Amino acid sequence: MSTHLMNIQERTTSPQFYENLETPEVYGIYHRYTQRLLFVCESEDLAGTDFSEQDLIEADLSNLCLESCSFAGATLIASDLRQADLRNANFLGADLSLAKIDGALLQGAIYDETTVWPLNFSPESNGCRRQASMKHAKSWWNFWG
Repeated sequence: MSTHLMNIQERTTSPQFYENLETPEVYGIYHRYTQRLLFVCESEDLAGTDFSEQDLIEADLSNLCLESCSFAGATLIASDLRQADLRNANFLGADLSLAKIDGALLQGAIYDETTVWPLNFSPESNGCRRQASMKHAKSWWNFWG
């Protein structure tokens, strides 16, 4: 288990506190500098997790399996996504400006014209697929509906 995704009980309290309690395993994603808790997870397996609209600024997501996760509308500014498995992830409307994304697996990930990528990053050459914005699709539907 990586240090940035670890059991919250291990991070917050000594093991003796939980000795007689039946508590579920709870994990957290932390800010990479301040170690502030950003997101709580019930499993170490994050594949398919919905991070939509979450504030994950400077989150340490490096080396994690985030396959098929939704980051739609999420703020990932300056986050560390190096070596993360982001295959088939949803980045529609996400802000990844200043994110460290070197070595991430992005095959099949989707994005739209509102997605903000790090400077000089080419989503297409990293296996991402551009989709029409849902905002525009909704407007089209209202026109016909």
